[in-house]
Amino acid sequence: LKTNVSLSKPTELAGLAELVNRGVDFTPVTVKLDNDINLSIMDWTPIGTSINVFNGTFDGNNKKINGLTITAMIKNENSHYLVENGIPATDRAWGFIGGLTGTIKNVTFTNVRITASISKSPAAPEKNERRWVSCFTQFGTAVGVAYPGSVIDNVQVGTPSDNSVVIATTEVGGIVGKTA
Repeated sequence: LKTNVSLSKPTELAGLAELVNRGVDFTPVTVKLDNDINLSIMDWTPIGTSINVFNGTFDGNNKKINGLTITAMIKNENSHYLVENGIPATDRAWGFIGGLTGTIKNVTFTNVRITASISKSPAAPEKNERRWVSCFTQFGTAVGVAYPGSVIDNVQVGTPSDNSVVIATTEVGGIVGKTA
């Protein structure tokens, strides 16, 4: 991996999420935004999970990420939690970055929509359609779970003129859902 990577498109950010979620180590890497990014065209899959954390540096370069949208439909069946959006079953961390041991800095999130609903469902999951998790989830706009060693610097959520909202019933935060 290069030590400095510049990203300018939503698809490039999604590619970063895919690499981190597969376990690629970003410890020596600084990922920098070249321009404002509009994520309203997709339902976001977090960069990193509670197992494969993002351990590099994400430098927003004082840019904005607009339209971050995460929708989690969690169904309770026999004390298990069924997640329908394809995030791995062992993941409990939801945000732009799911699990963080690295750094996120210099970025503003605008027009954020993070919603989670939990409901009871008697139906069994359909094959290849849903995932099971056995505990509650954490939701934050920038970071789902910030683990020891994480640095969060100059990160803002919302502006006076936008409609950012995070709606969930478990561990929720505007910037960070939970510190571990």
